[in-house]
Amino acid sequence: MRVFRKYRKGPRGAQVPCKKWYVEFRDHREVVHRLAAFTDKAASTELGRKVERLASLRSAGEPPDAELSRFIASIPDRLRERLGEIDLIDRSRMAGSRPIDAIVDEYAATLLARERTPKYVSKVRKRVERVLEGIRAQTLLEFHPAKVEMFLASLRGDGLAMRTSNHYLASVSGFTAWAVVQGYVTEDPLTTVKPVNARMDPRRERRALSFDDELPRLIQAAANGPEHRGVSGPLRALVYRLAAETGLRVAELVSLRTADLDFDSERPTLLLRASSAKNRREARIALRPTTVQELLPHLRDRLPSAPALALPKSFKDKATRWLKFDLEAAEIPYVDDSERVADFHALRASFVSGLMKTGANPRTVQSMARHSSAEMTLGIYSKLGRDDERDALALLPDLPSTCKEDEVMRATGTDDAGTGKSGPQNGPFQGASTCTSMQLAAPLNGPEGSETGGQPAVDGGGGGSRTPVPESELIQASTCVSHRQRSRVEAARGHVASTPASEMSRHAALRRSFVTSPLNGVPAEPRALSAATGRSSCQCVVVVGK
Repeated sequence: MRVFRKYRKGPRGAQVPCKKWYVEFRDHREVVHRLAAFTDKAASTELGRKVERLASLRSAGEPPDAELSRFIASIPDRLRERLGEIDLIDRSRMAGSRPIDAIVDEYAATLLARERTPKYVSKVRKRVERVLEGIRAQTLLEFHPAKVEMFLASLRGDGLAMRTSNHYLASVSGFTAWAVVQGYVTEDPLTTVKPVNARMDPRRERRALSFDDELPRLIQAAANGPEHRGVSGPLRALVYRLAAETGLRVAELVSLRTADLDFDSERPTLLLRASSAKNRREARIALRPTTVQELLPHLRDRLPSAPALALPKSFKDKATRWLKFDLEAAEIPYVDDSERVADFHALRASFVSGLMKTGANPRTVQSMARHSSAEMTLGIYSKLGRDDERDALALLPDLPSTCKEDEVMRATGTDDAGTGKSGPQNGPFQGASTCTSMQLAAPLNGPEGSETGGQPAVDGGGGGSRTPVPESELIQASTCVSHRQRSRVEAARGHVASTPASEMSRHAALRRSFVTSPLNGVPAEPRALSAATGRSSCQCVVVVGK
């Protein structure tokens, strides 16, 4: 390695030294190169030593160590590009040392080229830039997972919701994963960073409006209501009906054109164009004949290219304002006792929950909701009602009673214990032989006035509350619950996983028999089973696609 200065001829022919010093060195192929360094000789000499070390590591086939990586990131772009030209540093090292702003610009341009909406790209870019600013990263080489985790934790400490924190992480992880594919870095630095459990911090939990009560009241109130904010009552009622029966999001509803509706065939449908769909995939959505009859008056004399629904531009972002107006008219609370809201997107949850309660196949519901996974359909959009768990329990077949008739009557107060005098013989539990010791678990979230209402509850194992029962009253009360409530359960609820009991322990077999026992071949709703058995995921009990 040699450090020297070049000379040039001055105005009068004199030799004038150049401002910069030059470094002469041999690369890993023993080829001699000259590199313009700095105006300071000491700094140029240090550059020469670093370059010689790079050449040695390159010759040995080893990557630069941490010190050399920092050196590569610190040198000017012209020197880095020159070292890349002579193959002393690979392409990923060159890109990883580039200013991060230029790489973010390239990533945003790539997302736009993939036909992502400008709104989505802008949101992702702002999240990435905020994280980069928070961790003070100037290059991709300064992307440390620990810094990202600590910054997101600080945002949550300042009030950022856990779900939003996960959105930030998803945006940044997408950026680093793209950088790996482009060859800008050799490995993704954020593979070890995991999202937090957003269910621990629910900021906005939606509820589903019921098809048998709340939705009819809402639609009727809107249809009979006055014009509000430029939208007539019948049009608002039609929008709510479409959202609840098709699962379309508000932006997708607003984007519908008259030409997208096909009423000519025996099976009327609407076309959701890929440019309007959230997942950017075209979809044909079935329409009910009654809904077609409601649509026809609103489409009369409208051009094929005109919007199918004459809604103002502000409806796309502020649809809940109109919904609140009609919820109040229908005397339906916007926020219920459990602090769950009924905003416009809750109509999509009503669509999914309503389909699940009819007994539709979960795989079919996932397809109709246009979800990427069954967990999103069942775990997020399928909402449980107040009595869904109780109704699922009522679907279990009756088990034989093990209590003697006289013990049942003493337990229910129809027999004078110790005197031999018997009371009425028409109690609800008869025909038993023996009685075993047990405790009856009260249904979770049971409303007041239920079978266990008014009895003091105590903490018990397995989650929820349990009601103690006297030994003389150890009976199969769930059989009575089944008889009294079976008439309220009208439809199939999904498909349930089944494993032979011989492959499990006795305890596991009993638990699985609870999950897989249908009433006349009718299994319970998967979401209700998931909650009743304490499962963390609906996929533990649902077989998708059968």
